[in-house]
Amino acid sequence: MQTDMKLETEQKVDMVCSFLKNQIKPLYFRYMDKTVRILRTDMVNRMFRGNETIYFISASNDKACYYFRYETSTLRWILEKVWYKE
Repeated sequence: MQTDMKLETEQKVDMVCSFLKNQIKPLYFRYMDKTVRILRTDMVNRMFRGNETIYFISASNDKACYYFRYETSTLRWILEKVWYKE
């Protein structure tokens, strides 16, 4: 039986990503003094708050799934949740 561990972090992270044809694709981010590579972008949603657009992005690699928030007004990336695969 596989069990997953979920963490809610709400931590600011440094992100390397590409912006191509109205598409955001996260590539790497820095978390807990480690560089984490993202292999798949699973879902991208956006929400409008006044003039600001906020993106919610679900991405994953072989070790975990990550849920990010990208705030366009401040260009800030927030890692909201992490699910580690065991």
